Amino acid sequence: MPRVTRGEIKSQAADKNRKHAPIRTAYNDAADCGRTGRLQPEYYDIPVKRKMAYGTVSVDRFQDDGEEEASTRLKDRGIARKRRAKRNRRVAFSVLAILAIGFWLLFAFAFKIEVIAFSGISIYDEPVLRSAFGYNEGDHLFSFRKDRAAQAMLDVLPYLETVKISRMIPGNVLVEVTPSVEYYCIRQENTNLITTSSFKALRTGDATPGLLTLSGLNISPWTEGQTVTIPDEEQGFSVETVLETIEQSPVEGLTEIDFTDIYEMKLICNTGINIAIGTYAGLDYKLLLATQSIAKLPEGSVGLMDVSGAYTGHKAYFTAGAT
Repeated sequence: MPRVTRGEIKSQAADKNRKHAPIRTAYNDAADCGRTGRLQPEYYDIPVKRKMAYGTVSVDRFQDDGEEEASTRLKDRGIARKRRAKRNRRVAFSVLAILAIGFWLLFAFAFKIEVIAFSGISIYDEPVLRSAFGYNEGDHLFSFRKDRAAQAMLDVLPYLETVKISRMIPGNVLVEVTPSVEYYCIRQENTNLITTSSFKALRTGDATPGLLTLSGLNISPWTEGQTVTIPDEEQGFSVETVLETIEQSPVEGLTEIDFTDIYEMKLICNTGINIAIGTYAGLDYKLLLATQSIAKLPEGSVGLMDVSGAYTGHKAYFTAGAT
């Protein structure tokens, strides 16, 4: 075997499928020992070291083993990543569970109702309002929905028009009410139904003086505190139109509106002169014509002013003594 100088490197292949690390060969020759004069072993094998993520790995292994090791490292990294994600999920779930328990404890043992106050004008005294509200001091401040509690009060106390409930932390509840006002008297066969301007049923019985009476209406069954409805759509629309027009153009001395026949509606006044308006078509003009015509009559006249045909070009006709 020929000699080589110090530091020369021979690569030896023991097998086509196996490759050793480069081998450095030296001989026991003082000349080859360099300046040190130290004797070297006949040969020495110094495998090249590589710095890897998981430590120092020698390359004097099979090439196939190196590829297999790289694949294994990738799998290990994937497994570690999944474990970290799973651990993070567990931590997040634990934190959420602790927060949920904390909030539950906070709401369970804090925010108790300490004071319930009522304000506004009402025909009901405080014990009645408190009973209708349904909650007392010591109950949880968030144990009820404000809209449902307000509606419950309106259902059992018909003379309440509006109810507004406010929470004030840490433990106060304010209930503000406004009263319902009697406005219409719907005349029925055997009794009178008193309603508000929005047709909320209040009571039955004698009408309070000054209420506008509505006669000839066919209404659905009703209960106190609920809105009265008219099943006949045509009659319902006529009632709505006439009342809105009269609200904008008041009629002097008006006490009653007869809706028995929606094609021959009539206004009853305490002035002694009633007004036949026919249908609701052109009602604003009819009312204006009736007012102007009545103003031209002699004082103390009693009878019926017919303006039902005014919308089609007819004039107003007055019949003395007629009702």
